[in-house]
Amino acid sequence: MIYRKNLDRMNLTVLSNTQGLHAPLRIAMELKSAKRIGRLPFLSSSNVMHDALTGRDLEIGPEDIFNTPNL
Repeated sequence: MIYRKNLDRMNLTVLSNTQGLHAPLRIAMELKSAKRIGRLPFLSSSNVMHDALTGRDLEIGPEDIFNTPNL
């Protein structure tokens, strides 16, 4: 969890240094809007859009295999 946050922060810093301030702000806005998308109260969200924006859809972790939210 901490590793992922540090990696995201580092990537946003590199992106800001290479492309300017608009790029990390745009990504932050997209992530914020992806978190606001919900489903009906009795259905759990799979967060596919959030995973695609962060690159998490390309990784397989223990939480994917054992169906636990955080491990």
